[in-house]
Amino acid sequence: MKIDARVTFLINADKVTLEVMDHDSRVTFLRIEMTPEQYCATAGGRLGYAPVKEAEVFRLDRVGLMLEQKPFEFVVAEDTIHLRNPDARDAAARKRAREECPPGWDPMLYFGSKDSFRWEDGKLIAKTIMERWVPKEKPDGE
Repeated sequence: MKIDARVTFLINADKVTLEVMDHDSRVTFLRIEMTPEQYCATAGGRLGYAPVKEAEVFRLDRVGLMLEQKPFEFVVAEDTIHLRNPDARDAAARKRAREECPPGWDPMLYFGSKDSFRWEDGKLIAKTIMERWVPKEKPDGE
């Protein structure tokens, strides 16, 4: 699989860190740490397959994908007298978001915005974002 990769070198006196990111998904999936000596031997001395201090690969399941987000509104509860307490309201909203979110989507469980809740016809309505990782759409002709 080919991706639009971006690389960052962070160089200081103690270590050199190399990070590789998939530009489309905005996911950093590889981080390599080297000592300055290892970096100099590899880059300056053209030494191939040099050992490194530490290497970490993560979130490979998201490489080549894009994050799709959509607004998500749902009824938290109709019996709302106990939901006037912000902590109880937020806990009920998080629980209900997990229950009501369509399959394949993940709800964002942050309800700290001033627009996260509204009252409508005696019901407490919550508003958040749901998201999922989807394959990147290829331009026509590819």
